[in-house]
Amino acid sequence: MATVTQAQFSVSWTKSFPSLLASGEGKLVLHNRYVTAFNASGGELSPPWKDEVARGSWNTFWGRYSPSSPKLRLSSVSADTAWGYVVPLQWTRPLAIEGPAGSQAEGVVLVYPAGISVVVTVAANGKWALSKLPAAMAELRAGKDWSLTTPETSSHRRTLDGLARDLQDSALPLIADGQPDSGPETILTVAAPHDGEGDPGAFDVSDKVVGACLAALAGLAPWGTFVQSQLIEQNRDTAQLAARIYEVQRGHVIWHAGAILNPSPKDPIGCLLRNHTMLTVHIAALSDMVKWAVAQRPIPPLLHELIRNARVRLERLHGGHFQTYQSEVAKRRIEPLLQGLEDLKLSIG
Repeated sequence: MATVTQAQFSVSWTKSFPSLLASGEGKLVLHNRYVTAFNASGGELSPPWKDEVARGSWNTFWGRYSPSSPKLRLSSVSADTAWGYVVPLQWTRPLAIEGPAGSQAEGVVLVYPAGISVVVTVAANGKWALSKLPAAMAELRAGKDWSLTTPETSSHRRTLDGLARDLQDSALPLIADGQPDSGPETILTVAAPHDGEGDPGAFDVSDKVVGACLAALAGLAPWGTFVQSQLIEQNRDTAQLAARIYEVQRGHVIWHAGAILNPSPKDPIGCLLRNHTMLTVHIAALSDMVKWAVAQRPIPPLLHELIRNARVRLERLHGGHFQTYQSEVAKRRIEPLLQGLEDLKLSIG
């Protein structure tokens, strides 16, 4: 019998505030304002990789996305460069998230020039048959047994969605004065079975039980119907890049059968989940700015630089440029924006 003994998932809530672009009054919408916040020592904001650099580790997503190298590390990225890559800033306020027994969670808050992203990553330990795993994860994600503790306050018996709203409200003064009008919110999930037991054949993506598990886990739903076209084609380097990705509109699942049955100290599944979470959050935040710009016309000249930067980064991610993070997930998420990106290129460069 095939069972999973640990599963991980992330949930991200990216809320946009287009009124900050329309007015030009956002605290991070202009170059000089962003640079000041990026360079502020000991302030409320820091680069999203600061903790990893301090621990001497390497943040793979930001490392590949930004113009850095393993030799120079991310600590060499300047505020001007980060602005050009529309890198978000992370709220440095400590926060602790606790859930039901058998689960561990951590959260981060990222602020963009016109948006706030809250990300919660959960690891759940237990023993689930593949047919039962999606319902268990869906119940955990939707449950009301979560608590949030910060230096200022604590809340209990909440849903993850409720905690995310609290954090978004608390972080709003970091990017705006007053109460700007909010726009769309994008909620996405990334899931990944992490450890398991059983016959390797029972974990093959061709198995019907695995297919149903993938279809449900991709959206953290209790059940789902497998659609072959939503299973992303396997990477040619099957030795080093053996994970399969199944995507739905609300999220995707990472399925690495070899690593599930033979966990490695290098934690390839956990690394992929963190990278893909940051990838989808970043695309959502940049997409919101681009969608606003496409609908705006004319775009205020003060914002040309920011919108141009967002356009270029989305184009690079979509094209799989060698100087950015490469993923088929990025191509699929950005595909609907291509005409708008081309229109912006013609209008503001």
